[in-house]
Amino acid sequence: MKQTQENKVLAQLKEYGYVTRNWALSNYISRLSGIIHSLEKDGYVFDAYYTDDKDYMYTLVASPLKSIQQVEIKDGKAIISYKFEPIIKVQQRLL
Repeated sequence: MKQTQENKVLAQLKEYGYVTRNWALSNYISRLSGIIHSLEKDGYVFDAYYTDDKDYMYTLVASPLKSIQQVEIKDGKAIISYKFEPIIKVQQRLL
């Protein structure tokens, strides 16, 4: 599987619960805010703030859990409806 920038950011968020601008830059990811925006469209929820050392940090507050709600067959094709449920993760701010 190809390791995309979005996948790298997701792996960091799943392992540590946060990602910083400096971490992203050190991993050759220059458009962290664009990736975060894309993840928000997919249902992820973030808290964002400046740290004391002038870095910018995104902490993961909730992530989507995709589950199949309904499957219909129309004209020989399966139409799948998904239901998204947020899983809340409580994060302590690391300032």
